[in-house]
Amino acid sequence: MKNIFLSYFFYIILFFSFYIFLHCNNTFFYQPTKEVYFHPDKLLLKYKELYLEGVDHNKLHAWLFPISSSKSLASPLATIVQFHGNGENISSHYLSLLWLRKYKFEIFIFDYRGYGRSEGQPDTGKIIADSKLVLEFIQKKNKPSKRPIIVYGQSLGGVIAARTLGEMKDKALIKTIVIESSFSSYRSIAKQIGSKICLPIGYLAYPIISDAYAIRDFLPKFKPIHTIVIHGNKDTVVPYRNGLEIFNLASQPKDFLKIQDGGHLNWHLAKRYRAYHKILAEMLINTLIEP
Repeated sequence: MKNIFLSYFFYIILFFSFYIFLHCNNTFFYQPTKEVYFHPDKLLLKYKELYLEGVDHNKLHAWLFPISSSKSLASPLATIVQFHGNGENISSHYLSLLWLRKYKFEIFIFDYRGYGRSEGQPDTGKIIADSKLVLEFIQKKNKPSKRPIIVYGQSLGGVIAARTLGEMKDKALIKTIVIESSFSSYRSIAKQIGSKICLPIGYLAYPIISDAYAIRDFLPKFKPIHTIVIHGNKDTVVPYRNGLEIFNLASQPKDFLKIQDGGHLNWHLAKRYRAYHKILAEMLINTLIEP
C-alpha cells in the first residue's frame, strides 16, 4: 500500500513540475540565444543587414544573402525566406541554405522575437504575426520584378512557416513552401519528445500543450502553392513519421524528399549527402515554372 501511495505521489509531483515547466517558460519549444556563432563578415560573405518592424513595433533582425554569381547583373530566380529552428539564432542557421545561392536563389533569414538581435520575448501568436509582416515585406520588395518567393521552414520553423502562410490572405508571388524535419501538431511532438525522457512525461505533455497553432487544418489548403516536404529517415529529434504525416495532409502539387540515413537537419553541410543538393535545387526550380 505504501509503495502504491509513493508511486501516485511521484506522478502527481512529476505532473505539476512538468506543468510549471511548460507554462512558466517557453524553453520546451523556444531556446533563443544572443551569442553570435558565425558572423558573415568573418566568412567574407556578401550580405545586407536589415531591421524590420514587428506587430508591436519590436525590431526584427534579418540578413539577405545575394546569389553566387560572377555576373554582377545576374538576377535571382527566387527569394528563399528561411524560417529557422527553435535553438540559437540566425548566426548559426543561415549556413545550412547558403549552398542554394549557386543555383541562383537569394536567401533571406530573420530572427524571431527574442532571438539574436530581435527584440521582445518568444510567443507563438506574436511570432506568427511578425512572420506575416516579414513575408509582406518580401512581397513588396519583389513586386516590381515579380520575383517568386519560396517559404522554407526548418524544424520548428516549418510549423511556424506553414501556419503563417495558411493565415495570409494575400499569397502573391509565393510559389513554394518547403517544410523540413518538422511536425504538424505541438501536442503530438511534445508527447513524442517527452516519452523519450520518461514515458509518463509524454502522456502528461499531451493535454497540457496547446495545439492552437497546429497546421493540420492548413496543409490541405495551400493549392496552388507547391509543397515540398523533406525529412531524414533517421531523425531522432523529430521522428520521420511526422514528415510523412505532413506530406499526406498537404494538398497537391507536392513532393517528398527522403534523406536516406539523414538525421535532424544534418545533411546540408555534410559531403556524403551532397547529391541531395542537386535534387532539391531541381525540385525548387520546377515549382517556379509551373503554371
